[in-house]
Amino acid sequence: MVANLVFVAGCALVFLYPDPNPAKQFGAGFMTIGAGALLHFIVQSLPPALEFQARSILAIVGLGFAAFGYGAWMMA
Repeated sequence: MVANLVFVAGCALVFLYPDPNPAKQFGAGFMTIGAGALLHFIVQSLPPALEFQARSILAIVGLGFAAFGYGAWMMA
């Protein structure tokens, strides 16, 4: 539930971030979405609800979004 709220917050952060620079807005949003995906990976790993291959997709997506968001943030 909390990870889903982090996803929604990441999407809202793209539009509501107070900096007028779009690179910082997208960077903050993408890093938050990446954090939500990594949080889903951690929650799914505590009692292994899925096989590791299925759970690892969440980790790959989370790291990808976080890296893309950090890159966008640093370009600003």
